[in-house]
Amino acid sequence: MQLLPVYRKGPVLRDGDVIPESRTAVPVELDRIFDSLHTTSEALGPKGANKDGSLSRLLGVSADNLEGQGENLNQTVEDLSQAVTTLSDGRGDLFGTVQNLQVFTAALAADDQNVRSFNTSLAKVAEQLAGERKDLAAALKHLGAALGDVSEFVKKNKKSLTSNVRGLSKVTKVLVTQRAALEELLEVAPTGLSNLQNAYNASAGTLDTRNNPEAPQDPASLLCSLLKTTGDEGGENPDCAELKKLFDSLPEVPTAPAVTGTVDRTLGGILEVRA
Repeated sequence: MQLLPVYRKGPVLRDGDVIPESRTAVPVELDRIFDSLHTTSEALGPKGANKDGSLSRLLGVSADNLEGQGENLNQTVEDLSQAVTTLSDGRGDLFGTVQNLQVFTAALAADDQNVRSFNTSLAKVAEQLAGERKDLAAALKHLGAALGDVSEFVKKNKKSLTSNVRGLSKVTKVLVTQRAALEELLEVAPTGLSNLQNAYNASAGTLDTRNNPEAPQDPASLLCSLLKTTGDEGGENPDCAELKKLFDSLPEVPTAPAVTGTVDRTLGGILEVRA
């Protein structure tokens, strides 16, 4: 009796009805099973694989090999069953792993050019290392000897090295404490050294400096600014005009050249300076 698929359309049986033999049929699945068994029996029969007795010998050898191995075979089947059960319980993780592997391989395929370039570069590196393996082996050999010497040196000078490391720690702490001062020094030192170089007069052997304050060039404005910062209301002072007139009546102060001159150390130069 075949129960599937569900019958939904056509004549319907009533209570007491009889199904005639003409309305019955053998399920297709059962026919296929019989056909498969028949085909298998013919393939393994005397006209097939066992034509020369090969299958019989195989079964005989298998029986001899499995004789007395029932317990081991049973244990193998149980272990295989547990393995299959474990895979079944973790099929979600297994499928997730396969899916992630598929995503990874798809990403590699999409970025095939870069992957090929990476493999090419890696092959070149391997080829270069292979070509220089003798030099690399010699370098590693010397490095091993050097590390041995360093180890011996550390053992012999352990106390001194410990003391030096402690001293270095103190110096490092000082440097950290004076970090701001060091930053300022590194920022200002180049300009200061450049100014020192420019101030040195090689021909005279002196450090020449020139004080060029801006205020003395206009003393009236300097005094007016001082008066305005002493509580003058409105930012205006009538005395500024008078000071301007007073300083304008004074003779102009001679200006010195911008370039530093040299010192004449001859007798005439010394006498001229003294005169």
